[in-house]
Amino acid sequence: MNTLPAKIILFGEHSVLKGHKCIAAAINILSKQELVNDRVENNYCVVKDTVGNVFDISEYTKNTNMTINLGTRLGSGLGSSAVISVFLSQYFKNNPQKIGSKIESLLDETNKKIICDDTIDLARRIEDNFHGKSSGIDVAIVKTCGVIVFQNGRFRTIVSDHLNKYKFIIFDSGLKKDTKQIYLSKKPKDDTFFDKMNEIAVKAEKLIQNDFSLKDLYPLLRENHEMLRELGVVPEIMHNEVLKLRKMGIEAKITGAGCGGFLFTFVEKDVNIDNWTEVKIFKCD
Repeated sequence: MNTLPAKIILFGEHSVLKGHKCIAAAINILSKQELVNDRVENNYCVVKDTVGNVFDISEYTKNTNMTINLGTRLGSGLGSSAVISVFLSQYFKNNPQKIGSKIESLLDETNKKIICDDTIDLARRIEDNFHGKSSGIDVAIVKTCGVIVFQNGRFRTIVSDHLNKYKFIIFDSGLKKDTKQIYLSKKPKDDTFFDKMNEIAVKAEKLIQNDFSLKDLYPLLRENHEMLRELGVVPEIMHNEVLKLRKMGIEAKITGAGCGGFLFTFVEKDVNIDNWTEVKIFKCD
């Protein structure tokens, strides 16, 4: 698969690292991988985003000519590092001899083939290089597509048809985030805080698998957003946008680690809001 979707964390960001449930959706902001299939002597592997940034990842490959064109900007919070990691892991499954020094140091030679065959596990290992320690949910959703519930490294796809009754919209804050730095700097909380965040995710999981109304969804979005504010990962510019929508009777929240990136919500099909963009849940072929 040389096309991969972006992702939105609907509920459970941060608490997922404590072993709790997290719900994520793949969306139709697509990234593409370009490979030169002829014999390659020189190694060239780069990532390009939508605002002109170029990121050299040649240390991850050998004798490879690969360009990954992201559908968003680096650091947007829509899973760009997971997309890169999954593209690489899929490539290495069929080309383990092309693994570069950056990844070889992570693998035991005796089980390299087993790890390469499990593209999600290898992608998680690669993503750890970007974030320090990833939960694994981002690589799972961009590889699996649709909507998933993730917990402790395991995940399953859930029915998302009821979400399609509404318009799925996102807002770009324009702020670049650094996931690794966010996790290092967020305000410390005890387990009861993350237990409460998990309760929201559990309620949301049950809700979105049934014929629900927005008046049932919005309180969960609001509660989760306010907990993320308490955690210290919601910039003022993003909270102000949430307050603007709140005056319209709509609730929204940040997605992912926070401190930048995107907001999201669901609205009725006939609702249009300035600076918000409609996306669709993306399902793999």
